[in-house]
Amino acid sequence: MNSQFTQRRECRAAAFQYLYAWSVNQPAALGDDLRLFFEHLEQPRDYYAFAEELIHGAIEHVVELDSHIKGLAHNWEFERIAKIDLAILRLAMFEMLHRKDIPPSFRSTRRLTSANFIQVRTLSDLSMECSIE
Repeated sequence: MNSQFTQRRECRAAAFQYLYAWSVNQPAALGDDLRLFFEHLEQPRDYYAFAEELIHGAIEHVVELDSHIKGLAHNWEFERIAKIDLAILRLAMFEMLHRKDIPPSFRSTRRLTSANFIQVRTLSDLSMECSIE
């Protein structure tokens, strides 16, 4: 059982890494780009099947996910959210909204974590701007 949790955690990490790279530079051919990405990871590609599901799902639903993120980011311009933060939020939102294999209690925890993450980043960035000025 522990190895399944480890594998899922590693898959989430790989999905996060790819989604960050994708948000910075979207490839012309997603399939080729994913092949290259998975070639450089420790395990064989089939080990990362869950990561690939998360990646495809998040990219397929990116407009919807970004809409949810915008709705939570009160008084904050979406374009100012760091790409690395967007990768985390998109991944969490995709799992919450579209993955039926994720237990409801975990989805609730993810929702709170995502919402708090947006608020903390917003407050942190705003306080940094105030201290600079």
